[in-house]
Amino acid sequence: MPQPLRKEQPLVSVVIPAYNVASYLGEAVESLFAQTYQNLQIIIVNDGSKDDTAKIADALAQKDKRVQVIHKANGGVSAARNDAFKAVRGDYVCFLDADDVYLPEKVEKQVAYLESHPDVVLVHCDYLVGNETFQNLELIKRGHPPAPLEQVFLYCNWFPPLTPMLRSSLVKKVGFFDTTLAGGEDWDYWIRCLEYGKFAHIPETLAMYRRHAKQSHHNQSMMRRDETKAIEKRYHKNPRKYRVAMGARNWFYAKMYKWYGKPLPMLRELALFVLNVRNPFEMRLIMKAMDE
Repeated sequence: MPQPLRKEQPLVSVVIPAYNVASYLGEAVESLFAQTYQNLQIIIVNDGSKDDTAKIADALAQKDKRVQVIHKANGGVSAARNDAFKAVRGDYVCFLDADDVYLPEKVEKQVAYLESHPDVVLVHCDYLVGNETFQNLELIKRGHPPAPLEQVFLYCNWFPPLTPMLRSSLVKKVGFFDTTLAGGEDWDYWIRCLEYGKFAHIPETLAMYRRHAKQSHHNQSMMRRDETKAIEKRYHKNPRKYRVAMGARNWFYAKMYKWYGKPLPMLRELALFVLNVRNPFEMRLIMKAMDE
């Protein structure tokens, strides 16, 4: 049975990388101000923004002393999170991209879970995905992976940065995000986290992910390049895992080309999927993981 929180509430550090997000940053931080759990350190890293992001971040810090702003030259999301890590003081760490929001009970429920489950190093949750104004919401559940997480993360990134909360002791062990990756950097980080302990899932919807045109994942050539780089980094000494991970990417892009109505690239990716994965059972697992 879950145990009550410590009398002195542990501090939670929330890491917010921010690059040209003047339209969204205020809403993201206001979702932290609205948390039912208030013992927060909110670290905004202005990553060399050219719009009013810096001005808005400084105004938020003036509004609430829990907000700390770091201004730096543009270096990408990994470098921004790494600079925030150097300022973290909390017992727990979570991530909030500046275009997303937390629902009010996210921090409280995740702290309560980690406080009562000392064997867990990271806990994640379900989340909603919507358009730029958070309409047409779709619920994404991540509680029942089709295989053990170590295997599922070979196939795909199982959850985005806004859903987990980590122990700061885990962050210290895992170290920094890989700054050579502009895409797939969180996928790489979660795989590294898995080496140090157990992940858990809260079957509740506690965050909202915003889709919009300026997101980096729309740059498919960059995403594919860096996903391939992450796979090579992680699995270059294990030919089978390398093939399977590359095959899973082939399945992902086959689905994408089908969506865009491009049959020839789709068929090429499907052929590579079969050639790389080879095992029909594992092919079905990859399909299931991608369809969850």
